Amino acid sequence: MKTVIIYRSKHGSTKEYAEYIYKNISGSEIFSVDKFDINTLDSYENVILGSSVYGGHTFYKDFLIKNWETLKGKRVFVFAVGMLDKDHTNSKSEYESIPEDIRGNIQYVKLPGRIVFTKLNLFEKFIIKMIESKEKLSVDEMVDLQKANSVIFYFNKKK
Repeated sequence: MKTVIIYRSKHGSTKEYAEYIYKNISGSEIFSVDKFDINTLDSYENVILGSSVYGGHTFYKDFLIKNWETLKGKRVFVFAVGMLDKDHTNSKSEYESIPEDIRGNIQYVKLPGRIVFTKLNLFEKFIIKMIESKEKLSVDEMVDLQKANSVIFYFNKKK
């Protein structure tokens, strides 16, 4: 089965997960969303979309809506990468913003990201400090590649 991994990464964590998944799903292909040729989407049976959550938004919501006619017959798995826990209100609302008819036909997982403070601009540093103090978060949380195994197991199991 032909599998494509399409991702958008702001600071590198999502790319790291996408590459880990790519290395563990035999025969898969990987593209940054900016390099993916949308005209080839129909040639894949499995589609994995990964996105950083930035400002409460991901790229895949619009991608799913715009391309649902092509995607709806495929196995689709979406992963979001961000600093807020999967049970946080903002994480839930981001997922729930995907139309219900699409949500019911995809797999989804929220994965922890990493913040490299030195890579952030001044505004991003300010926002992170505000969120960190309000949410009692540790911005030193590291990417946990093992948490991406749910994506790998889903596509490596027999259909």
